[in-house]
Amino acid sequence: MAKRPELGQMLIKDGLITPEQLKEAVYNQVIFGGRLGINLLELGYIDEETLSRYLARQHRVKTVRLEDLNRISPSVLKLVPRKLAEKYQAVPIRLEGKKLYVVMANPSEMGALSELSFVTGKTIVPLVLPEVRIFELLNRYYGIGRELRYINIAMLEAERRKKKVKPIAKIKPKKKPIRK
Repeated sequence: MAKRPELGQMLIKDGLITPEQLKEAVYNQVIFGGRLGINLLELGYIDEETLSRYLARQHRVKTVRLEDLNRISPSVLKLVPRKLAEKYQAVPIRLEGKKLYVVMANPSEMGALSELSFVTGKTIVPLVLPEVRIFELLNRYYGIGRELRYINIAMLEAERRKKKVKPIAKIKPKKKPIRK
Protein backbone atom coordinates (compact mmCIF):
# COMPACT_ATOMS: atom_id res chain seq x y z
CA MET A 1 0.00 0.00 0.00
CA ALA A 2 1.34 3.43 -0.96
CA LYS A 3 2.25 5.77 1.85
CA ARG A 4 -0.13 8.68 2.36
CA PRO A 5 1.36 12.07 1.54
CA GLU A 6 1.95 14.33 4.53
CA LEU A 7 -0.46 17.25 4.82
CA GLY A 8 2.18 19.84 5.70
CA GLN A 9 4.45 18.84 2.82
CA MET A 10 1.57 19.00 0.32
CA LEU A 11 0.66 22.52 1.51
CA ILE A 12 4.29 23.66 1.27
CA LYS A 13 4.71 22.11 -2.18
CA ASP A 14 1.62 23.95 -3.44
CA GLY A 15 2.83 27.25 -1.95
CA LEU A 16 0.03 27.64 0.60
CA ILE A 17 2.29 27.69 3.65
CA THR A 18 6.00 28.14 4.27
CA PRO A 19 8.29 25.68 6.03
CA GLU A 20 8.44 28.15 8.92
CA GLN A 21 4.64 28.19 9.21
CA LEU A 22 4.58 24.39 9.23
CA LYS A 23 7.23 24.37 11.94
CA GLU A 24 5.16 26.78 14.05
CA ALA A 25 2.02 24.66 13.57
CA VAL A 26 3.88 21.51 14.61
CA TYR A 27 5.23 23.35 17.65
CA ASN A 28 1.67 24.38 18.59
CA GLN A 29 0.52 20.81 18.02
CA VAL A 30 3.11 19.54 20.51
CA ILE A 31 2.11 22.15 23.09
CA PHE A 32 -1.67 22.27 22.65
CA GLY A 33 -2.46 18.94 20.95
CA GLY A 34 -4.92 18.44 18.12
CA ARG A 35 -4.22 17.51 14.56
CA LEU A 36 -1.87 19.50 12.35
CA GLY A 37 -4.74 20.89 10.26
CA ILE A 38 -6.47 22.33 13.33
CA ASN A 39 -3.27 24.07 14.34
CA LEU A 40 -2.85 25.52 10.85
CA LEU A 41 -6.46 26.79 11.05
CA GLU A 42 -5.91 28.33 14.48
CA LEU A 43 -2.83 30.13 13.27
CA GLY A 44 -4.76 31.45 10.28
CA TYR A 45 -2.42 29.91 7.71
CA ILE A 46 -5.19 28.03 5.86
CA ASP A 47 -8.99 28.09 5.82
CA GLU A 48 -11.38 25.21 6.39
CA GLU A 49 -12.21 24.65 2.73
CA THR A 50 -8.53 24.39 1.84
CA LEU A 51 -7.94 21.99 4.72
CA SER A 52 -10.89 19.84 3.59
CA ARG A 53 -9.55 19.61 0.03
CA TYR A 54 -6.07 18.65 1.19
CA LEU A 55 -7.35 16.10 3.69
CA ALA A 56 -9.33 14.52 0.86
CA ARG A 57 -6.16 14.32 -1.24
CA GLN A 58 -4.16 12.95 1.67
CA HIS A 59 -6.67 10.20 2.52
CA ARG A 60 -7.64 9.57 -1.13
CA VAL A 61 -11.34 10.03 -0.41
CA LYS A 62 -13.85 12.76 -1.15
CA THR A 63 -14.99 15.56 1.07
CA VAL A 64 -18.44 17.13 1.32
CA ARG A 65 -19.79 20.65 0.95
CA LEU A 66 -20.69 22.23 4.27
CA GLU A 67 -24.19 23.14 3.05
CA ASP A 68 -24.90 19.42 2.48
CA LEU A 69 -24.46 18.81 6.20
CA ASN A 70 -27.64 20.72 7.08
CA ARG A 71 -29.92 18.17 5.42
CA ILE A 72 -29.06 14.95 7.25
CA SER A 73 -32.06 12.71 7.75
CA PRO A 74 -32.77 11.58 11.34
CA SER A 75 -33.22 8.02 10.04
CA VAL A 76 -29.65 8.11 8.66
CA LEU A 77 -28.28 9.42 11.96
CA LYS A 78 -29.97 6.55 13.83
CA LEU A 79 -27.90 4.03 11.85
CA VAL A 80 -24.76 4.94 13.80
CA PRO A 81 -25.14 4.79 17.58
CA ARG A 82 -23.98 7.80 19.59
CA LYS A 83 -21.19 5.85 21.28
CA LEU A 84 -19.77 4.68 17.95
CA ALA A 85 -20.05 8.16 16.40
CA GLU A 86 -18.04 9.57 19.30
CA LYS A 87 -15.49 6.74 19.35
CA TYR A 88 -14.59 7.17 15.67
CA GLN A 89 -15.47 10.86 15.19
CA ALA A 90 -17.86 9.76 12.46
CA VAL A 91 -21.23 11.11 11.36
CA PRO A 92 -23.42 9.40 8.76
CA ILE A 93 -24.76 11.90 6.23
CA ARG A 94 -26.47 9.94 3.46
CA LEU A 95 -27.78 6.48 2.64
CA GLU A 96 -27.97 5.29 -0.97
CA GLY A 97 -29.13 1.69 -1.16
CA LYS A 98 -26.58 -0.35 0.81
CA LYS A 99 -24.00 2.49 0.82
CA LEU A 100 -23.76 4.66 3.93
CA TYR A 101 -21.74 7.85 3.42
CA VAL A 102 -19.94 8.82 6.62
CA VAL A 103 -17.85 11.93 7.29
CA MET A 104 -14.87 11.20 9.48
CA ALA A 105 -11.80 12.91 10.86
CA ASN A 106 -9.73 9.85 9.89
CA PRO A 107 -11.32 7.97 6.98
CA SER A 108 -8.26 5.74 6.63
CA GLU A 109 -8.85 3.99 9.97
CA MET A 110 -9.70 0.45 8.86
CA GLY A 111 -10.96 -0.62 12.30
CA ALA A 112 -13.51 2.19 12.25
CA LEU A 113 -14.71 1.31 8.77
CA SER A 114 -15.05 -2.37 9.69
CA GLU A 115 -16.95 -1.73 12.91
CA LEU A 116 -19.24 0.84 11.31
CA SER A 117 -20.00 -1.58 8.50
CA PHE A 118 -20.66 -4.44 10.92
CA VAL A 119 -22.95 -2.40 13.20
CA THR A 120 -24.94 -0.77 10.38
CA GLY A 121 -24.99 -3.68 7.96
CA LYS A 122 -24.02 -1.21 5.22
CA THR A 123 -21.03 -0.63 2.99
CA ILE A 124 -19.30 2.43 4.41
CA VAL A 125 -18.20 5.15 1.99
CA PRO A 126 -15.81 7.32 4.01
CA LEU A 127 -15.62 11.06 3.46
CA VAL A 128 -13.30 13.45 5.22
CA LEU A 129 -13.77 16.75 7.01
CA PRO A 130 -11.51 18.60 9.45
CA GLU A 131 -11.98 17.44 13.02
CA VAL A 132 -13.36 20.84 14.02
CA ARG A 133 -16.31 20.32 11.67
CA ILE A 134 -16.77 16.71 12.83
CA PHE A 135 -16.92 17.95 16.43
CA GLU A 136 -19.54 20.53 15.45
CA LEU A 137 -21.64 17.81 13.76
CA LEU A 138 -21.28 15.45 16.73
CA ASN A 139 -22.52 18.24 18.97
CA ARG A 140 -25.39 19.23 16.68
CA TYR A 141 -26.70 15.75 15.89
CA TYR A 142 -25.62 13.63 18.85
CA GLY A 143 -25.31 16.18 21.67
CA ILE A 144 -21.64 15.33 22.17
CA GLY A 145 -19.80 18.42 23.47
CA ARG A 146 -16.19 19.38 22.81
CA GLU A 147 -13.52 21.69 24.10
CA LEU A 148 -14.04 25.42 23.75
CA ARG A 149 -11.02 25.46 21.43
CA TYR A 150 -12.91 23.67 18.66
CA ILE A 151 -16.05 25.71 19.15
CA ASN A 152 -14.06 28.93 18.72
CA ILE A 153 -12.47 27.73 15.47
CA ALA A 154 -15.86 26.74 14.06
CA MET A 155 -17.30 30.16 14.95
CA LEU A 156 -14.37 32.00 13.34
CA GLU A 157 -14.71 29.95 10.15
CA ALA A 158 -18.47 30.56 9.99
CA GLU A 159 -17.91 34.30 10.41
CA ARG A 160 -15.24 34.31 7.70
CA ARG A 161 -17.59 32.54 5.26
CA LYS A 162 -20.40 35.06 5.97
CA LYS A 163 -18.12 37.99 5.17
CA LYS A 164 -16.65 36.23 2.11
CA VAL A 165 -13.22 37.20 3.34
CA LYS A 166 -10.43 35.78 1.29
CA PRO A 167 -8.48 33.05 3.10
CA ILE A 168 -5.50 34.31 4.99
CA ALA A 169 -3.38 31.38 3.88
CA LYS A 170 -1.75 33.49 1.20
CA ILE A 171 -0.48 36.14 3.61
CA LYS A 172 3.20 35.70 4.23
CA PRO A 173 4.46 36.64 7.69
CA LYS A 174 7.27 39.16 8.00
CA LYS A 175 10.61 37.48 8.32
CA LYS A 176 12.47 38.40 11.43
CA PRO A 177 15.99 39.65 10.83
CA ILE A 178 18.69 37.18 11.86
CA ARG A 179 20.74 38.54 14.73
CA LYS A 180 24.40 37.67 14.88
